[in-house]
Amino acid sequence: MNLGAWDILLNACLLVLWFRIWNAQGDGDFGWRTGCLWQATDAIFRMLRPAPRSMNERWIAATLFVVLAAAKTLLFASILAGTAGAQWGLRMGFEQVVVASGSGSPPLGRLAAMTALSFAVFLFMLWSISAIYLPRRAHPFASQAEGTLRELSAPFSMLPIHWRPAALLVLGLAVCAAARFDWSAASLGEAGGELLQPWTWLRFVISTLAAVVGLCGTLQSFVMLLIIGSWISLFSSSEALHIFCREWLDMLLGPLSRYPLRIGFLDLTPIIFFFALGLAQKTILPLLAGIYYMLP
Repeated sequence: MNLGAWDILLNACLLVLWFRIWNAQGDGDFGWRTGCLWQATDAIFRMLRPAPRSMNERWIAATLFVVLAAAKTLLFASILAGTAGAQWGLRMGFEQVVVASGSGSPPLGRLAAMTALSFAVFLFMLWSISAIYLPRRAHPFASQAEGTLRELSAPFSMLPIHWRPAALLVLGLAVCAAARFDWSAASLGEAGGELLQPWTWLRFVISTLAAVVGLCGTLQSFVMLLIIGSWISLFSSSEALHIFCREWLDMLLGPLSRYPLRIGFLDLTPIIFFFALGLAQKTILPLLAGIYYMLP
């Protein structure tokens, strides 16, 4: 049993609370999609807010974030302890860590570290997409897709543009370094010695680049869903679905969206972009892998 799907789902739930931490005061400036998300969670926050004395919503969101992360850790601990063949794996470029069911449940400390590491990888992927597709500051003519991505990727999207690559690199290096530990006393000294080697950090840089390139696969899946959704909208006359798919495709295609290649009513540009993403991944990743495994 692979826990990857559950991991993604629970990380998405954690992202909702992360969004509330960085957007604690809903002032009506959200796009309508993130505004709906804010309103949907606001009922929970009103219920949890103490009646005699109003508690800061940011602290409520942070508390719920910690509670959900702890619940995820305990859930995965019980699954790994009671299910034969269960495993939970994380990958950051060429660095990976796997926890599998064995003779007993893995230590809770290690699973708690895995929970934090998993969400850090999730944020890295989201922030990488933000760094690629949000090169400018917020402006009043941004599309709904850009606004949604900007609001969900806070606080990264709040940083000055010239700081974002450095922040992304620091996060990637930190995740790669944390992946070298299994959080046992024996491994701390061994992994700590590895971190003193300059080649180790060069490997981490390459792994961080590989993780960004690996996003091509994720974007491929998203583009395919948007293509299918746009086709369904054509035959079902669903204007809302068509607008949603078109906004996100236009953002992902970037300048290519201005020069569509059409056959009749069918726009082939997203399909070409889909195959271009796969070609880029298959071309660049082997080169980075060769450099990574060539290092001492």
